[in-house]
Amino acid sequence: MGHWPKFGKLTPTKIVAIYALVGSLWILFSDRVIALILQNPEFDRLTQFQTVKGWVYVIVTALLLDRLIRRYATILNRSREQLKRSEERLEAIVETTTSGIVVLDTEGRITLSNQAAAHLLGYPRSATLGGVDERSPQSMQRSTYPTLAEIVPFDRVRETGQPSCAIEYEIHYPDRPPAILSIDTAPLYDGEGRFEGAVVAIADISERKHAEAIARARDLAEARNRAKSEFLAQMSHEIRTPLNGVLGLSQILQREIFGPLNPKQREYINRIKDSGDHLLELINDILDLSKIEAGKAQLQYSAIEVAQLCKYCLKIVQERAYERGLQLTTDIDPQVRTLVGDERRLKQILLNLLSNAVKFTPEGQVSLRVEKTPPGLRITVADTGIGIAPEDLPLVFEPFHQIQNDLNAKTQGTGLGLALSRDLARLHGGDLDAESTPGQGSRFHLYLPDLPSGYLPPEPSEEADRVDLTTDLSRRTGRVAIVEPDRSTEILLRDYLQALGCEIEIVTDSDRLFEESAEIVPDLILLDVSWSNFSRRQQWLSQLRDRAAWQGIPAIAIAAMAMAGDRDRVLEAGATDYLTKPIQLEQLDRLLLQYLPGAGR
Repeated sequence: MGHWPKFGKLTPTKIVAIYALVGSLWILFSDRVIALILQNPEFDRLTQFQTVKGWVYVIVTALLLDRLIRRYATILNRSREQLKRSEERLEAIVETTTSGIVVLDTEGRITLSNQAAAHLLGYPRSATLGGVDERSPQSMQRSTYPTLAEIVPFDRVRETGQPSCAIEYEIHYPDRPPAILSIDTAPLYDGEGRFEGAVVAIADISERKHAEAIARARDLAEARNRAKSEFLAQMSHEIRTPLNGVLGLSQILQREIFGPLNPKQREYINRIKDSGDHLLELINDILDLSKIEAGKAQLQYSAIEVAQLCKYCLKIVQERAYERGLQLTTDIDPQVRTLVGDERRLKQILLNLLSNAVKFTPEGQVSLRVEKTPPGLRITVADTGIGIAPEDLPLVFEPFHQIQNDLNAKTQGTGLGLALSRDLARLHGGDLDAESTPGQGSRFHLYLPDLPSGYLPPEPSEEADRVDLTTDLSRRTGRVAIVEPDRSTEILLRDYLQALGCEIEIVTDSDRLFEESAEIVPDLILLDVSWSNFSRRQQWLSQLRDRAAWQGIPAIAIAAMAMAGDRDRVLEAGATDYLTKPIQLEQLDRLLLQYLPGAGR
């Protein structure tokens, strides 16, 4: 069997040449063959004329055909170049995207993939290219990575014809941290609507899932903080209210307003008062620590005389120190005269340190030393007590942590004092640290800056020194209305104010006060406020200010609400002043002197 001649690659010129050759052969030989068959000379002359016309036709047709073919070839070549550039552009886009792209054929074999897909799936690039079975991840015998069939729902997409979106899969790599992948699969169809494969998009959503986890944890923490704050507020109210009766009535007995006490009664009352104060101190420490943790603690800055601050704190612990036979010493640098800080908080820190020093020193001495250490000062509380073991020293500032020793078992404590003291020191812009030698004693160093960050000098107060607490008790007179549902608090206020000579009106419901006091308006209102009745009290205070005869009457809110901002909310509601439960008679005295007629004005 013969073979066709090899003309090489056909071009427009070759096509026209072949057409002209075939046409010429037909023109030259077809007429002669016909004339030979017919054997007619006349026909031979006729064919010569037809041959000339045939040649003209072939030549013109060949030229037109050449032009058309060349034009078509140009368009075809341009389309091929555009297609090539589009493919290159698409390939560049696919390769540069951070999402993995995989195209599967009708059998689930990979026909196209990018570098991101290989990276996310954990395969070598060669294993995700090509369309043959041995290169498809489904057929790869790998124990390290999952096969594509395990994470891509190809069969379901092929059967249902519906895309599959946002399937999450956690993949573990041997040489890098695990990742969470989001898999989207969509079917592909040809021009006639026949299924021809699927396209798979793979995205690493690890950072997004991590951010979502952080957001959930933050929301949970905030919810827990809110719950803790609500619990602490409720706990504070529930404990402070009954504690108000214990401390308030014991203070009345200590003052012997209703008659003298014998020594044993005085001892018992003092112990009751001390135990109540200790419980109140515990409640306040828990609330203070909660405020600091929540970032709601606020300091009331003022200029403080360092010598007076130290003298006050030493005087508080002096009796306990002398009972244990301890010597108290103080050494204040003459360069240190004043400091700026929250006086109540600084007293709280120093009293914690001094009380611990006395508590854990069986014999010897406790010293308080103040030194100038630019850019601030250092206050050191040192003792010759039992000391702290090196392994326990880092734990002393942890909340609720107490070092186990014989002295600790015999003394009261919650483990909050040092933790709270360090937080308060840092709130001032300073710090608190410790050093200790077992059997020789401990030294706690309080560092304070010259000026705490955020400090603003206080504006001069026109109210300063307007109240004289030495005023005779008999001058605290007037008509006082008490709105207090708690029976113990009512008895405390009633008995104490009556002993001072005040006329008392007990009102169980604030709404009835306007009716019962319509004829004789009180000089002062003591009003219980709690979260359970806050809205009602706010409305009542608004009504109070709307009544012409009652507008100038001071209304003092008595509340067991001790969380940050409680005082401001009560004052904004319309109260004139604020008294916290448990009631301290010294604070009540000051308010009576300020608001009752004839009380030192």
